Amino acid sequence: VDPSHFWDFRGCTGVSQVDAVEGSSLAATFMNGATCTAEGIVLDGDDDYVDVDDFEFGGAIAFEVYVKYDTFKHQSRILAFDNGIESDNV
Repeated sequence: VDPSHFWDFRGCTGVSQVDAVEGSSLAATFMNGATCTAEGIVLDGDDDYVDVDDFEFGGAIAFEVYVKYDTFKHQSRILAFDNGIESDNV
């Protein structure tokens, strides 16, 4: 089964990356200083993140990430489906 949405952040340029699936226009926008390198997204561990446009998902779903930590901090989440720390989070 082909993915419905796919982003490859290795070597991307600019302040956002558009979904690589043909016909999709979902964007992943780099926030608060997040940058892109040949290895992927670089986050400073303070307040950087990638904001993906809203989309409805359900049924069978998978997320794949490769993470390389330099240090760990409180609330250092890899994937967050929420509206902030104080909200009802998934």
